[in-house]
Amino acid sequence: GWKATDVGSSQDFSWKLTARHSTSTWQYFVGGNKIAEVDDGGAQPGETVTHKVDFGGLSGKQKVLAVWNIADTSNAFYACIDVNITG
Repeated sequence: GWKATDVGSSQDFSWKLTARHSTSTWQYFVGGNKIAEVDDGGAQPGETVTHKVDFGGLSGKQKVLAVWNIADTSNAFYACIDVNITG
């Protein structure tokens, strides 16, 4: 398996953007369940965007899927990370 990054009960996730598309939402999923969503309402983000995500009582090894949904097209960008939630 992939190396899991140790995290606490919440974690900051940072995006470094090379193309600053107008954004509808940023979503974070664990095990197919959405655990966080940030609505940007179509705003153009800065070069770096950071969100604090609360894991809501989850623990152990988990896969986090992060989705950046673009506002003016049906496109999205995806990132995935393996974490070990230690609380």
